[in-house]
Amino acid sequence: MRDEKIHNKQQTVENAAARWAMRLASPDCSPAERAAFDAWCAQDRAHAAAFERTERSLAFVDRHRGYAELADMVTEVRAQTAPKRPFWRHKTFAGAAMIFVILLSTVLFLNPLSKQGGAPDEATFRAYDTVLGQRSTIMLADGSTVTLNTNSRIEVAYNAAERGIRLRRGQALFEVAKDAAWPFVVQAGKQRITALGTAFDVKLVPERDGEGEAVQVALVEGRVAVDELVADDATAGPATIPENRIELVAGERLIASATRDRAAQKVDLEEIISWREGRLVFRDTPLGGAVAEINRYTTDQIRLSDDPRLWEIRVSGVFKTGQVAPFLAAQKATHAIDSQRTAHNEITLLWKE
Repeated sequence: MRDEKIHNKQQTVENAAARWAMRLASPDCSPAERAAFDAWCAQDRAHAAAFERTERSLAFVDRHRGYAELADMVTEVRAQTAPKRPFWRHKTFAGAAMIFVILLSTVLFLNPLSKQGGAPDEATFRAYDTVLGQRSTIMLADGSTVTLNTNSRIEVAYNAAERGIRLRRGQALFEVAKDAAWPFVVQAGKQRITALGTAFDVKLVPERDGEGEAVQVALVEGRVAVDELVADDATAGPATIPENRIELVAGERLIASATRDRAAQKVDLEEIISWREGRLVFRDTPLGGAVAEINRYTTDQIRLSDDPRLWEIRVSGVFKTGQVAPFLAAQKATHAIDSQRTAHNEITLLWKE
């Protein structure tokens, strides 16, 4: 009886993981559903582990679409997984989930690799996005974790040679599962970051003149190597400039942009990764930089007037993401500035005479 209860509980978790995999892969998956998924994973390690197994199985299915039996099951699942109502209330979802579990069971039987881990034989591709003000934690097929910041996008393409990820916009924190034989590589702009068993933060920042983006790589723990690509072209392969490799140690950050030389510098890691907890930490940060960070989390956008004195102001403090009013109040209280609403979603900072 006890073994039966344990089995039933495990089966319930596996079914839930299957349902989440279907919803997260759907184009109409809402931010609220992604937040509910994050909460489900946080409830129990078994939940995250079940979802990881599901993701590995999905990767196998993606690589073997040619098998008629798998193709038929995938088609049937997809036909039933576009609910217009919340998915947990949809009457056909239980049937779809059952088919999906059968599909995963077939995959696990056909593919020992999906049970034991390891590199896939061919490239697989998945993309993950967050909207303005949203954060999301993603468990990848190899056991690595990616936390996406607001308004960010990554594209995951694992193959036999490497675990490849492309940061298309925004910011992401990577916590890498160790596998010395299978490199974990992130490309952001013209920077190629290679890590083994480490944690690091990568951020794309628009240049002040609006031309291009700077890449910031901050190492939380372990070691990473940052190479400069010959061209920012995903079709060009991993062509790099060998003499431009920079290796970072924990507590260092590299900034690569058109206006400054690439170099490693010591940074305050709390300031770099505090966004994971919904906080922004500024320590003697230029006002323009602080405003740019505040703007990433809210539809109300702060602008600086043309007065050059505003750009000389330095900001220190801790602020919650998505809250403009406390930030403005703090700046008015400590500096000679005022604010004025100049459009529906725009607030302009002015020098206070």
